[in-house]
Amino acid sequence: MTQPAFFINDHYEVNPADNLIKDLSSGQEIKLETPLTQLLCMLINSEGELVEHEIITKEIWNDEANADDELREAIAVLREILYDDVKVLIETVPKRGYMIRTTIRVKDTDKKKDTKAQWIVPGAIVAVAAIGIGIYLYTRQSTPPQKISEITTASDTTKLPADYATTIEHTTSDGRTYKLISKDGKQLSFYINNELMPIDTMNAHSDLVSQMKSELNKRRKK
Repeated sequence: MTQPAFFINDHYEVNPADNLIKDLSSGQEIKLETPLTQLLCMLINSEGELVEHEIITKEIWNDEANADDELREAIAVLREILYDDVKVLIETVPKRGYMIRTTIRVKDTDKKKDTKAQWIVPGAIVAVAAIGIGIYLYTRQSTPPQKISEITTASDTTKLPADYATTIEHTTSDGRTYKLISKDGKQLSFYINNELMPIDTMNAHSDLVSQMKSELNKRRKK
């Protein structure tokens, strides 16, 4: 059975049948090699559980002599495509394998699957949504708008590896960390507490994102 098209964090659309992945924020489409598509689907179908090295190399590369090298290179390519520089989307479990941590939505349905948990049951959705809205409104009311002068730049911290011209980070007084990664000044990846956020969440923080993007543009001109 062909793997149906799906969305990753409502930020990327993946069409396994055509080996295509599309960045919904920029509209850019990337043609994947078949092993990359197979690897991504294996990780997604594991529902956040560990996928062992041996299973991946046997399934995709038929245990070829250079299968381990092919796997490492494929993981690196997927991370680059998904702007997962900090390796929080595709997690490496040393000497064992890989797991993916993201929210998946199958195309043409409203069902979402969080690979960090089980399927969310309908009754829980209302409760979770109500709690989320309450937290969001409280945060919007209690946290004053951040100013550019308050943003902590990537060069000021050693917590996470970052490139000065492509990554900027800001931590609020309550300990919440916001990070923006943009390799070309156009495609944006927005993280909260090291978790990649979907487009609607990034739009909800448009003022902060705009300030962080402006600061990155200044860095590129230096």
